[in-house]
Amino acid sequence: MPLPDVMKLRSARCQSTYWDNGDLRIVNYLTRRTFSANPIVMEVIRYFFSPRTIRDAMLEFNAYTEDSVGEAIFKLIEGQLLLECESPESARDDLFDSSWKPWLPEGGFH
Repeated sequence: MPLPDVMKLRSARCQSTYWDNGDLRIVNYLTRRTFSANPIVMEVIRYFFSPRTIRDAMLEFNAYTEDSVGEAIFKLIEGQLLLECESPESARDDLFDSSWKPWLPEGGFH
């Protein structure tokens, strides 16, 4: 695996968010996993809509400690909400997204 400062990450396309009794939830509908999150996490996910490195994110979110930004990023990687570009997980996410795009997110309600 490349070093974290040169590894490019991007947001998974197969995710959605919703509120549950005032708590933010993020679901990766490809992996069928749901996570609780702080709303600032959505900013991190949004930031990675374009491929970026962890070092880029540290600079972007410099109002927060490096430890907190790094921990959030690694949790998002672990939950497959951030994916390493060119990885098998990224290719799977792309394929699923392109196959289901015409029906999402509305198709998730069925």
